[in-house]
Amino acid sequence: MPTAARLLAPLGLMFLAACGDGEGQYGEDAMASIEEGEAPENNRFEYCPLTKQVEPIGECERLAEQYADLDAGVDAFRPDAQVREYEPVVIRYAITRLPDSVQGEDGEVARPIAETEDDSIDPVEPAEALPSGPTQAEYDAALAEAGEAVTAAIEAETDDEDVTVREIKMGRNMQACLDADATFELDEETRCQTIDTFQKPVAIWRWTVRPTDPGNHTLVVQSSVELTASDGTPRYIPQRGQDARITVEVTAYGRWKRFLTSAEEWVRSPIGLIAALTALAGAIGLLIGAIKRARRGEGPPAPKT
Repeated sequence: MPTAARLLAPLGLMFLAACGDGEGQYGEDAMASIEEGEAPENNRFEYCPLTKQVEPIGECERLAEQYADLDAGVDAFRPDAQVREYEPVVIRYAITRLPDSVQGEDGEVARPIAETEDDSIDPVEPAEALPSGPTQAEYDAALAEAGEAVTAAIEAETDDEDVTVREIKMGRNMQACLDADATFELDEETRCQTIDTFQKPVAIWRWTVRPTDPGNHTLVVQSSVELTASDGTPRYIPQRGQDARITVEVTAYGRWKRFLTSAEEWVRSPIGLIAALTALAGAIGLLIGAIKRARRGEGPPAPKT
């Protein structure tokens, strides 16, 4: 064998071996271990607890850095409503960012510092050794102002005890989805909506639903922080959902709709079909008899006494 061929042969074997290893690392066993949260060695993917899915190696760390850089905010949702069946109703959800004076770390609100009137503190002591953060008055004022903004956004009164204002994490892009049972008509294209909260400091989501069944029902709004992966695709990190109890009142139109539905179901049933055919056969018989009498010049039969 020529010298060049002897040198290239081992390199070719190494290349084939490398290709074989690359194919094997994406086998069923490897993917199964990824789904269980145990990324195989030398694999290019890993399970990310933040996104609850498999991500390229290093992607989870980048997303975690974005998540740690979130801001603190508040949201509000009208939890109780009384509506009439087959009449559209607008469901509202709103969020806003808290001011910088009460922003803490990791998207949390900075807790107020304990104020003291102790004159024994050495004025020469470095400022960094003293506690830092908003005072209780600043904290209360910031949350009250933000709470009033989101409460007004959902068109509720500020003293409405049914409105719940919560602290949440906020990114630039936020998504909110409305979940309703099958008795509510909702446009699927509007079920989940994303809003840029830099462009809309008080972000408001609106959904128009149409209840079709009376009684008590529950709607759920689920908000999520949108993170951006390296390839530009979004990752949604959900937060605690908000529940809405909806009481749907009966209407005359609703009663009529249910009557028609029940009548249609009864006619389609075996018993209803037989009854309908019997009635139809009787009507046809009466029509034929009337035609025969008309041809003979006879009038309708006299009523039985």
